[in-house]
Amino acid sequence: MVVRALLIVLLGAVALSCIWILYWITRKTAAMPRDPLPADVDWRTPRLAIRRATAGDADALAASIDPDVMRAHGWFPKHRARMVRQLRQNRSRTAVFVACDHGTDDVVVFFDLSFAPQELAGWHLGFWTTPDHRGRGYATEALGAMAQVTHRAGVETLHLGTIEDNTAMQSVIVNAGGVPLEPRQVRLPNGTTTSSLWFVL
Repeated sequence: MVVRALLIVLLGAVALSCIWILYWITRKTAAMPRDPLPADVDWRTPRLAIRRATAGDADALAASIDPDVMRAHGWFPKHRARMVRQLRQNRSRTAVFVACDHGTDDVVVFFDLSFAPQELAGWHLGFWTTPDHRGRGYATEALGAMAQVTHRAGVETLHLGTIEDNTAMQSVIVNAGGVPLEPRQVRLPNGTTTSSLWFVL
């Protein structure tokens, strides 16, 4: 009888835990709006085409996240592996877009669009250029196009941030029309806290 009573109590505790977890997930999911861009994004510039990333872009994503990109975003190899795995399975937690070269169809820029409900609340846009295409002006051209895509979809303001010593990314954002905000301290995914510069676009 005692064992049976203990089992009933244990099963009840497990059931309550499951209910709480489902409630928490539901609340978190409901709080995060879906990105407002159409499913068939196809925006073109003189050199590039902007579209949603697909599972077929997973290898290009893996190759694009080199040590420089990981340092700039505060990522570990495990963060890269998770992003690649999620894209390969079409289960990315954020909206991932790519800018492809018209002539070669190579992916030259990746974008990561996500919603932040707390500090600097609103839509945040991260981006990086693939190693073989840096220094050719692709990032500025792609970022300007991506801003037009999101604004036309109803996103009034994009927030973009970068670590303080990443002057190259800061120049890209400013050249694309970004307006600087006050610097602030941020905690990166790798656990470090650093000074960062933020812009609205």
